[in-house]
This record gives sequence, structure tokens and C-alpha cells, in this order.
Amino acid sequence: YCSLLKEPEAEVRAAAASKLKDFCTSLPVDTREQIIMSQILPCVKDMVGDMNQHVKSALASVIMGLSPILGKDNTLEHLLPLFLNQLKDDYPEVRLNIISNLECINE
Repeated sequence: YCSLLKEPEAEVRAAAASKLKDFCTSLPVDTREQIIMSQILPCVKDMVGDMNQHVKSALASVIMGLSPILGKDNTLEHLLPLFLNQLKDDYPEVRLNIISNLECINE
């Protein structure tokens, strides 16, 4: 999955990003958090700064869904800086997707 997130083709990265939450929830429960933190999150951090607006928009539409999976502490430490970065993005669709999914943080 990480290789798809790093794919040179922007359409592939966008498609992979749109399935981020689904992929993470399908991971085995006993190792889910460790896999996300060590393998998935570094790729996600790189994607927040992607040059393609469609990739960033796709990511922004699902990244909030990681909050309930990772819990409060990991969300505050690792995800919140990414959310704040996306709220400052040049593309309005990225900002809109973050704002539209704020309720996921409360789950």
C-alpha cells in the first residue's frame, strides 16, 4: 500500500489516498496502530506536501478518519500538525475537505 502512496503517477496516489481509512481499518487489530505509526504515517506526512492538488484533496477527505483508529494521544501528537498544515493549503478544496470531516476527531 505504501508503494501506491509513493507512486510517481498522481492519479494512483490520489486513488490510494482516498482509500487510506478503509485500508487502515482492515489491518489486524492487534498490530494496526504499530503498522500505521511506523509505515503508513510517514507516507501520509509526505503526501500532505504533495504538489498535486487532487492527491492532497483526496488525502484531506479521509485523513480525519485516522483519529478514531489512532486514539487521542497519537492524534494530538502526529495528526493534528498535519490537519493544521492542510487547513493552510493553497487549494480551497483541501481546506474544505478537512473542515467537512472535523466530526471524525470526536469519535
